[in-house]
Amino acid sequence: MREDDGYGGRTTPERKDGFRRQVSGQVWFGVAIVLVGTAFLLDNLGIVNSREILRFLPLILVGAGLSQMFHARGRSQVLWGATLAALGTLLLLGSLDVLRFQVWSLWPLFLILLGIRIVTRTRSRAAADDGIVDTARVADLACLGGVERSIASSAFEGGSATAFMGGVELDLRRSKLAGRTATINVFAMMGGVTLRVPDEWAVVSGVTAILGGVEDKARPEGEPTGTLLLEGVVIMGSVEIKN
Repeated sequence: MREDDGYGGRTTPERKDGFRRQVSGQVWFGVAIVLVGTAFLLDNLGIVNSREILRFLPLILVGAGLSQMFHARGRSQVLWGATLAALGTLLLLGSLDVLRFQVWSLWPLFLILLGIRIVTRTRSRAAADDGIVDTARVADLACLGGVERSIASSAFEGGSATAFMGGVELDLRRSKLAGRTATINVFAMMGGVTLRVPDEWAVVSGVTAILGGVEDKARPEGEPTGTLLLEGVVIMGSVEIKN
């Protein structure tokens, strides 16, 4: 059943689900950045002590881990999300003095997490068939890790790609647009997003880069059959488009 989308059009349940996944990923990081900025601003104005507020900063890792688990497409992603959430919880308990230890004494955990990530990704790739997914919308999140997907859709509509200290790589070369245009909203912070598009697509970027960059290597052959619109923000990261 279709419902009004608030803009004079109609939306399907699949589009609503894609919107919810986009909100849970990119909006979470946006809210986290706003809260950190607010804490420093209030501290500079002498209203609050930012150190007390920033003690809750590990909640970002907890939220990212839970989001990864909620949108996981395999056991490895569930495990990685649970690990991030557990690490964030430990750091939070340490910063609140519930557990008596120095937070920075946990730095070897990052080496352990890196090893787990390499092993799980290797095993998941070995167990996968061709890794091709038929979906009209994407909502991928990479936090301290990587996501690689190949999309083969006959009616691609767009979606979102979020990379926080990680990377997202989407291969759209087997896809066709649902209409003349599709929009992907990207957010990369100390990470990167790579998009591979068909030769017959034109790409128009409206991404704002802050201490980062957007590199468009795609070259459409002949008259473009459709246009991929890119929106979003890159902070100390990169977005690369190629054929």
